[in-house]
Amino acid sequence: MQRHTKRRQEKQRLAVTEKTNSARIEQTSAETSAETGGDDQSTTASPSTGTPTALKRSGGARRNPQARWIASAIVISLLVTANWPFQYSVSSSTTATWSESPFDFGFRTEGALQPIDPVEAGWPFRYYIRHPFPNGVDQARWYGRAVVWNLATAIAFVAIIFFYLRPTVRKSNRVSLADLLFVVTLIASAMGYWRWQIRQSEADKVIADQLAASGQVVRQSYMPAILTEWVPKSARPMWLRTTAVDLQEPSDEQLQLMCKLPYLRALRIGGGQYDQKPLSRLPSMRYLQDLRIAGAELDAETVLALSECSLLRQLNISHTNIAEDALPRFAKLPRLSRLMAMETMIPFQAWQDCELKNQLESLVLSRPNTGTGGEIQLESWPQLRRLAFQSLDEPLNPNLFGISLHDMPELEQFGFDSLQLVDLDLQRLPKLTNVKVQYNDAQMRLAANDQMPYDAWVRNCTLNEIPLLESFSFYVGDFESIQIEGCDAMEKLAGTSTMIPGVGDPQYVSTSSPECGQRVIDQFGKLNGPPLLALRGCDLRKVDLSPLKQNSAIATLDFQYCALTKQSADQIATLSATAIDVRNAEVGAGFVNSLSAQLADLKSLLINSNINAIRVENQPKLETIVFDQHKKSQITALRLINVPELRSPLVLSPVGNYLHVEAAPQLPGLAVLSPLSKIRISGVAGLQWFIGGGEGMNDENVSEVLKAHALTELTIAYPSASSKAFNGVINLRSLQQLALPGADLDNDLFQQWDIPTTLTQLDLRDCGLSAATTSRIIGRGRWTQLLLGGNEIDVSSLPELRKSPGLTAVSLGGINLNQSLVDAMGPLDYLSQVGLAGANIESGGLTAIVDKSDYLNEIDLTGATADWSEIIPALQTHKSLMFRLSPVDATVALITKLTAAKRLVMERDAYETWFQPPQRRLLGYDPRGFPVYEDPDRQEGPSEFERPDWSADFFRPAPDLNSPAGTVVAPNAPVGPGARSVIGQLLRSINSAGASVDNIDNLEEVEKE
Repeated sequence: MQRHTKRRQEKQRLAVTEKTNSARIEQTSAETSAETGGDDQSTTASPSTGTPTALKRSGGARRNPQARWIASAIVISLLVTANWPFQYSVSSSTTATWSESPFDFGFRTEGALQPIDPVEAGWPFRYYIRHPFPNGVDQARWYGRAVVWNLATAIAFVAIIFFYLRPTVRKSNRVSLADLLFVVTLIASAMGYWRWQIRQSEADKVIADQLAASGQVVRQSYMPAILTEWVPKSARPMWLRTTAVDLQEPSDEQLQLMCKLPYLRALRIGGGQYDQKPLSRLPSMRYLQDLRIAGAELDAETVLALSECSLLRQLNISHTNIAEDALPRFAKLPRLSRLMAMETMIPFQAWQDCELKNQLESLVLSRPNTGTGGEIQLESWPQLRRLAFQSLDEPLNPNLFGISLHDMPELEQFGFDSLQLVDLDLQRLPKLTNVKVQYNDAQMRLAANDQMPYDAWVRNCTLNEIPLLESFSFYVGDFESIQIEGCDAMEKLAGTSTMIPGVGDPQYVSTSSPECGQRVIDQFGKLNGPPLLALRGCDLRKVDLSPLKQNSAIATLDFQYCALTKQSADQIATLSATAIDVRNAEVGAGFVNSLSAQLADLKSLLINSNINAIRVENQPKLETIVFDQHKKSQITALRLINVPELRSPLVLSPVGNYLHVEAAPQLPGLAVLSPLSKIRISGVAGLQWFIGGGEGMNDENVSEVLKAHALTELTIAYPSASSKAFNGVINLRSLQQLALPGADLDNDLFQQWDIPTTLTQLDLRDCGLSAATTSRIIGRGRWTQLLLGGNEIDVSSLPELRKSPGLTAVSLGGINLNQSLVDAMGPLDYLSQVGLAGANIESGGLTAIVDKSDYLNEIDLTGATADWSEIIPALQTHKSLMFRLSPVDATVALITKLTAAKRLVMERDAYETWFQPPQRRLLGYDPRGFPVYEDPDRQEGPSEFERPDWSADFFRPAPDLNSPAGTVVAPNAPVGPGARSVIGQLLRSINSAGASVDNIDNLEEVEKE
């Protein structure tokens, strides 16, 4: 009984304990539910054991029902953005070069076809491509299969999102395997697309490399334009695609590879025997705009394929068997604007009423084959801008080819083969600016020794209502007639006799007889203009020039390289021309002087530089006298009187014998390079530079020259004028260079001279100036050239040279020089020439001078005393340093060493220097292997307005034959640089034998002498 009571109490106690535990569990569960979001959890007792058991969660770890819709919206937005139309562009390209063919449209040249970049849509497959053409309706293509695949891809993406975000209960907050698989799938998709693009680029490159081995290939980066600024260069190779291919004589395999390139925009094939079946895929190429299939026999299927390439804008079918029946098919190509059809089976007559006339902007045809003629008439082509008749390799063809072009409002460029004789009929072409002569493969033609006219080979020519045509040049050999009306802009009409010699038609004889010249003159006389008429390279000695009187509009006559007589000049003088050009012409005695004497309104005279006597008087309108070259003047006699508007500088050569210049106030420059004993100069107040010297520069002439207050460069060397004549120097405030060596100058005047700030180059050698004057000049500073040798120089003023840090040349002859004095001069880093003639140089002084500048290239030690052993080290430190020494100045051993090392300055002679022919410069070799030299007439020389480079030393009188070389004499009796050469002495003797030319027509006697 007692035991039974204990058991019952124990059961009751266990029941209370279970209730208490159950309450605690419910409390804990409520707290946990509150912390985790309110998930409910209940417990029950096990029916068998009575132990509390937790029930399954009814709402814990559920995904938000809106998550799948948010994610789907994001994915759909991305897919719509990826499939939205974007503008594509070629943002970069490989560095491959492209060799242009002379028988094709340019590819990377100016004026080449600029491909149209399309607008594309579709990812991962293109379903829409639109090309926005500038002149016309856009052309768009839709691809239904790509639309289906893109929709399927989008549905798959959305399905994956819906499946992954389905409303299920998660067992825990940890990342599940499904989460990992989803993330991996996303990363793998992006990396897979990236890798797919790279594989596409690599596969494209493999094909490009195979084609590049025997042709030309261009690969370009093809991507949306919006990405070009954001995608780094390192990532762009994945978008590289082959866009242009050019192959000559391709194989079947290469042709198949080319047709596999989906991004081709330019495909060019030339020649070869290949299977044309792959070309049937041309219409399916989405971007093809430039196509050349030339040099092959094309079958009907290929011609049909060409006519179905709807994007084609440029087509080359040269050297094919395409006939007239293909033109209507090509007319159906809506974008075709450029066509090249040389050497085809299409006759010239087929182009007259061609259906392409309303759309073509550029047309290139061939001219007739050598030995045959032809005729073509084109009228009312509204869009045509360029028209050419070319030849691939046909030689000279003297058979006539008639070209008639009428009513083409847009035609801007027109040309034809220079090896074809033509009749031109050009009318109503409002935009045509020039008629261009074609020279195709000129180097190969020269190598083959082909005969070629230099200008248009025209027999009869009609130019009517071409308002923008500025000039026209033709070959006169077969010329018969020309008519010009309504060409308001035409300024020049030229006939030339230039025919490049070579082998042509054996039955054709190229001649330029006087009869040809007479025909041209007769036709020129029937015209009314243009202002400039040119006839070059013709023999006009027996041609009557009087028919030109009928053409009152002539302003300029150009007879370059012609042969003329004085009678020709008399006939020209009766015309209204104001400019005559006879440069490089063969003219008779008295030609130039006859023109200048008879043409009252003459403004410009262009003459041959070989004319050595000029006489121009009383020409109030004459502005220019121009020579065919300005390197070295050949004028030996010059007479200018009353030419108030003349603005061309003139140079009398070193062998000149007569000069009379009077009343030429606008003359900008005058150089008298010959030290004449008598000259006359007056009325030249407009001079900007002058060079002269010698006995002829007396008081009167010097005073007249110094009246030109605008002088910037003045050289009067060793004149006979007195000191009073140079008083006008102080009034020249624009001087930049002044050279008065050997002049008798007033010390008092120059000691008070207010030196212009612009003056940086001064040569006052042998002027007898005092030490006070030279010290004042040295102390001014800012000199770049200062030559004071032959004057008194106070060595205490030499440290003032430090005020001229840019000094390049200095002459200090006759002074005592030591090392400390040289050091006191300061840094002279730019010094290149030093004159120490007659100086006494102490030991160490010569070394100090050499060390002054690394640019030192010449030292004059004539008559000086020095430690000659200091020269030897200078030869090693200054590789270009030259020395001026006479044999009596230094030891025989030193003179021998300097001569052997070519470091001794040889005495220059004015005459030999001036007339020394220039050394020809080798340019290379022509295709035949012959050397090609630069044309001396085309070498860059000084400008006609440029002051000649002439040393004042050439005016120095020759030394007394009894005086030893190198003798330094008193001022006003300077010593020449040495004995003249044999050639110089000969030219000097010719110079001294000249006669006066005041009353000699064309200076005939002087020319003979």
